[in-house]
Amino acid sequence: MVVVVVAVTVMVVVVEQSQSWLW
Repeated sequence: MVVVVVAVTVMVVVVEQSQSWLW
């Protein structure tokens, strides 16, 4: 489903942003 793809993409972006300040 398109909704699932969008949700996963958003989660990945959020995780990457979180790791950017953690590291």
